Amino acid sequence: MLKPIEKFIKAVLLRLTASIWPKRSLPNLPIDIAGIGRILIYRPEKIGDFLMVLPLVSILKKKNPSLSIDAVISPAVLPLITNDPRFNKIFLFSRRTWHDFKSARDAKKIKYDIIFDLVGSDSYTAAIATLYMANGRAITISVGKKKLSEYYGSNFDIYPERHMIESTLQPLSLFGLKAEPSDYFSPPAIDKAMIKRAEKFCSILKNKGAKFLVGINISAGNKNRRWADENYSALMQEIINNFAGYRIVIFAVSEDFDRAYKLTETVHGATIIPEELNIREVAAIVGKLDLFISPDTSLIHVARGLHIPVVGLYIPFNDNYRRWGPLAQKPGMLIAPRDDAINEISPSAVLEEIRRVLEEA
Repeated sequence: MLKPIEKFIKAVLLRLTASIWPKRSLPNLPIDIAGIGRILIYRPEKIGDFLMVLPLVSILKKKNPSLSIDAVISPAVLPLITNDPRFNKIFLFSRRTWHDFKSARDAKKIKYDIIFDLVGSDSYTAAIATLYMANGRAITISVGKKKLSEYYGSNFDIYPERHMIESTLQPLSLFGLKAEPSDYFSPPAIDKAMIKRAEKFCSILKNKGAKFLVGINISAGNKNRRWADENYSALMQEIINNFAGYRIVIFAVSEDFDRAYKLTETVHGATIIPEELNIREVAAIVGKLDLFISPDTSLIHVARGLHIPVVGLYIPFNDNYRRWGPLAQKPGMLIAPRDDAINEISPSAVLEEIRRVLEEA
């Protein structure tokens, strides 16, 4: 939440920026994608946020293979798209004013045809950066702006009760394009070496008698989404007791590995993913699972992008689960009664949801 004086200063800077580098009006529609040479995607947020961008990028690249797509991202997203052939140049915004200004200045030197601001809300910083980098030349297209929509050539509202990927794909209409249901599934770029290592890891488990691999992620970026370890332990034991041949694979970020190791001590038949994997290496293992369970949406999006059935644990904050739930999957979403009550989702409730997901899969 911006402080009033900070908000005032940024509003003045935005008006000044718009007077120097005004937005460009849309050309006659539809825009010919074959005539577009270079696009910039602006979304310097979390990994889960940027995963929403990949279907749009994939479709544009498919329609125009020679299209050069650059991206403004946060440092957290860099491992997600390093060596991704869909992207060309990467500019890092790290919320350090001078560093970010230099990144924006470097991007401004490139003659973009279109800049997409896909931050799904009003952001003075995003609007200022977009206009500055557009340099009065590029068409600016946004998603989710309200009060600041006037600073863009075109804006699309977010669908309140449809998946965020659907909202992010709306700009395709400017090109006369429409996404097919299969286009919604666009996972990270996982190379052959990553796939081979994931296959080796999973084959070792299957050689030990595992017929069905269930991934359970115990990490979450928001403390209100952190399910208690006793719940994880009970759930893992319930899965092993109720489903013959099921093996648990525990996923965790580095700071949660101690928790993960303690869980393997209490649950026979649980193993942990290797340490120090990047997000694409983790995604490679997720892609070899039969089911994935998580309180964190980033890996839920990764799993659904790879067509893996999921069970997600959500809090009701801002009704975000309506837009960030499992893609193209009706069951598999458990919602806590309050933002601070995720532990009121019981292991038995998760087990029943697993049954519903498996019945539909």
